[in-house]
Amino acid sequence: MAIKVLHTADNHLDPNLPMYRHKIMERRRDFWNSFKYVLEYAKERKPDLLLISGDFYDRVNPRNPPRTHLLKYFRFLFKQGVYVFLIGGHHDTPRSVEEGASPLDELSASGYVCFLRGIDEMSVEHVKIGDIDVCVSGVTYNFALGRDDDPLERAKPRAEGDVNILMLHYPIEGFIPTYSLSEPLVRLSSITKEINYVAAGHLHQHQERMFGSTFIAYPGSTERRSFLEEKDDAKGFLWVELGEELFRFYAKERIGRVTVGKLF
Repeated sequence: MAIKVLHTADNHLDPNLPMYRHKIMERRRDFWNSFKYVLEYAKERKPDLLLISGDFYDRVNPRNPPRTHLLKYFRFLFKQGVYVFLIGGHHDTPRSVEEGASPLDELSASGYVCFLRGIDEMSVEHVKIGDIDVCVSGVTYNFALGRDDDPLERAKPRAEGDVNILMLHYPIEGFIPTYSLSEPLVRLSSITKEINYVAAGHLHQHQERMFGSTFIAYPGSTERRSFLEEKDDAKGFLWVELGEELFRFYAKERIGRVTVGKLF
């Protein structure tokens, strides 16, 4: 039996960037429609897990319309038996007490999704899919960390299930960074070898690689957020099946590519 995973990240819903000016509502619709395609894909394919690896919202105070639409979709997926996990990125995580709670806390309070809110410690949840115990662990972005810090030195990865998934929103060693080089960096040596899949976010380009028996992947963003992404490949998300073999499908503008390799 394979565990079916739909992995997305950096959706940046409800942006409020000055550069969009009079086209701000049009661009907000673009970001929503891109993620709506992911949701419709999930409704059709019914993955076991929907993983959202940070920067789901573009800010900590999104408007009510996208929040309402999302709750309706997540309620539907919940009733279909799809487990939804989220971690906070550097856009939708509060930096101070004044900014209040993360908007992901509201989604989690609905009971339709699971927000892995740990910052200094790893959050861990187990779900049973058939006879398989799936351990999903993750950390939310920590603004207190600096350039020389490895987030996994504090928040140790957990591998307690038959299948083990780690969710991160940081640059990882060996991947091409797209932002500041002064951020915390996850060292490959910090990723426990028992982790089967690292569902990463933060880098807006689609990137993936095997590290030993661990598959690490950034799906990339679902919509171009700035002119820095103008030359990126088509945006999309990942469909991953975890079992005796690794099957992954990268859906980008309705065009996919398939590769197969040994996982565990």
